[in-house]
Amino acid sequence: MQASLSSQLSPAARLQLAAAKLRRQAGTRAAPIGLPGVHAGQAEVLTSPARFRILNCGRRWRKSSTVLIALIRAAESKPNSLYWWVWPTGPMGQTGWDMLRRACAGRVEVWESRRRVRFPQGGEIWVKSADHEDGLRGAGLDGLAIDECRDIDARAWHEVLRPAITDKHGWAMFLSTPRGYDWFHMLYQQAENKPDWARWTFTTPDNPDIDPHEIEQARQDMPERLFRQEIMAEFIADAGSVFRGVDASCVVAEPELPQAHPGHSFVFGCDWGKHDDFTALTVLCRECSRVVEWDHFNQIDYIFQRGRLAALAARWNPTTILAESNSIGEPNIEMLQREGLPVIPFETTATSKPLLIESLSLALERGQVRAPCEYAGELRAYEMTRNEHTGRPRYGAPAGLHDDRVMSLALAWYAALYNPTDLIGW
Repeated sequence: MQASLSSQLSPAARLQLAAAKLRRQAGTRAAPIGLPGVHAGQAEVLTSPARFRILNCGRRWRKSSTVLIALIRAAESKPNSLYWWVWPTGPMGQTGWDMLRRACAGRVEVWESRRRVRFPQGGEIWVKSADHEDGLRGAGLDGLAIDECRDIDARAWHEVLRPAITDKHGWAMFLSTPRGYDWFHMLYQQAENKPDWARWTFTTPDNPDIDPHEIEQARQDMPERLFRQEIMAEFIADAGSVFRGVDASCVVAEPELPQAHPGHSFVFGCDWGKHDDFTALTVLCRECSRVVEWDHFNQIDYIFQRGRLAALAARWNPTTILAESNSIGEPNIEMLQREGLPVIPFETTATSKPLLIESLSLALERGQVRAPCEYAGELRAYEMTRNEHTGRPRYGAPAGLHDDRVMSLALAWYAALYNPTDLIGW
């Protein structure tokens, strides 16, 4: 059958088929993969005899490169073995797959669509995602690495992945930048007194390839809490206020007049509400980084809400009105846009809201914005909690309180930071 099929191919196609076969054969005879060099911290982790290794690292320490080396070394040295590199989601896993594919290209068999590689002696590495734990069931593993643990549900490890390494006495590596007292933190704490476990904390500056100037620049650009967490790899309790510098920033006692800001430009932040929630409007002068007028109301029909916003706009002629588009916001925004107002929708999601809040947090901490005195209460009470399964941060007011002013101020500040064209589509 093969001969008859081959005979039907054109000479050029037969040449291509033969060349592909030679490439596959050459791949199985390839020399060991040339792995990237390692710094001292990576070498310490890679030479550890511990079965379970936990890496708590600042950004860009090269934790994923460490895992790449560990997986390739293992798959090259153990025939017919199977190793998984597990990421929180498929798109995030693409990062690991790109690293693995580049390292292995032309040397081993590569299955692009399935994100797998196979070494000459039968060892395989699969890049997997933990979007759905059921997709991780079934295989017996010689080893695995769980990347960005803080974004993975703890059940993926306890219920699915831990049993997968039992029959082969496989090893596991856990790596993440910390985020509060979540399951990764608990795992890190428990490792201190457990046999066959090892743990490390490395900061971003521990990577000798990072320019110290970049570290200092990050210190200036990031809120202190985030710098300690993302760069210095500190586990920071979730308790406490999200915002610092509230008293020093909330000093605007009364609304001002446009005549006091000749030649200046203004932006609005709008958070909608109707019954229990309030609608909050915040007008911010871009040149002064100061709130110049605000409005706060509820129990008012949307027609009148839009009228109050339009009246503010007529007074201040804003360049941008950044309005929350979730739920009731979308129809209000459409009506205002039809009236010619420069309204840009902002969809609040689990991804976009932290960016919004953390930008305001940094501004308050740095003393870069001046807000109304009456905003102080909401800002002080605002808190961050975490999803008990994913560990993702959730920002909001405590039960029974409101965060309308906080959201309105955060939207106004965000609008002040960016040009309108940059905000469209966010």
